[in-house]
Amino acid sequence: MYCRKLYSFPLWHISRKITTEFKNPKLQLFLEQGIKFPDYVYGVKEFSPSEVVIHTKESIEEITNACLIARKILTKLQSLLIPGKSTDSIDKYAMELCLEHEVYPSPLLYNGFPCSICTSLNNVAIHGIPSAKDVLNPGDLLSVDVTIFNGKAHGDCCETFLVAEGSDVNQSDKFALQEHLLECARRACEAGIKACFPGAKLSSIAEAISQEAFESGCRVIAGIGGHGIGKFFHGPPYVPHSVYEEVDPSIESMKLRPGQVFTIEPVIAAPASEEAIATNELLEVLALPKVSKEDGWSVFTTDKALTAQFEETVVITYSGAKILTHK
Repeated sequence: MYCRKLYSFPLWHISRKITTEFKNPKLQLFLEQGIKFPDYVYGVKEFSPSEVVIHTKESIEEITNACLIARKILTKLQSLLIPGKSTDSIDKYAMELCLEHEVYPSPLLYNGFPCSICTSLNNVAIHGIPSAKDVLNPGDLLSVDVTIFNGKAHGDCCETFLVAEGSDVNQSDKFALQEHLLECARRACEAGIKACFPGAKLSSIAEAISQEAFESGCRVIAGIGGHGIGKFFHGPPYVPHSVYEEVDPSIESMKLRPGQVFTIEPVIAAPASEEAIATNELLEVLALPKVSKEDGWSVFTTDKALTAQFEETVVITYSGAKILTHK
């Protein structure tokens, strides 16, 4: 049942008008500290290679450095993931941490994105915009996506957290659905990484992720996949995470090689309700994304299902995949 291909719409590169306004107060903070910007901040189209890059040892070291900083920042942000905090306050703290580490928050002004991180709440799958209006409540699932640029390379990672009061931490039955979804999303990401080794087909990543989600009773959101990364924020290969997604045959057959660096970042949705399945039977086996008309960035699940995401940046080595964003 996993062979059916239905969709062909990778969503990690939604087009936007590039912003070049240096009066932006957020940019001023980085200018004052002499922190190097990615080219797209200057209004220059981001360099993106036409083919998958085989990175040098030096390039991998730079990417690793960026990835470790991104992970450190994400780890520190956890202290604000409590009831009563707004996602805007998390974004502001992320800005402070970037300045502290003397790195640039890659999402800021990338194709016009207004903030330094993405905060995707509950049924928002990806690209959620931090807001003072989004105040965390017990039981919320919040995905925090951190990418930074260290002047030579980008590092990218994401994790979903369950928001809970201190007294709720040991009450697993209270948020059983959320915890099950978190565990499924974590295992799905791990399954995708384990499928990576020299000579393996790129398509085996989607097969491993989809199988893990299916066995857990959850669903992969089609059209949201990984991407190559390095001195560029997004580049080839596009890494499909759902077997229900139609992709170019060249991607299907591409084999992994040592030196390739890309992200694995499946977004997993909770099981669809019977009501949702009655309107679209496909929702029983996959989740579908929809871009918000309100902000043009946030990507929701069409059936309003809860979502969770774990993302790591990996490099293919001769012995398998090495996680560069490891805790």
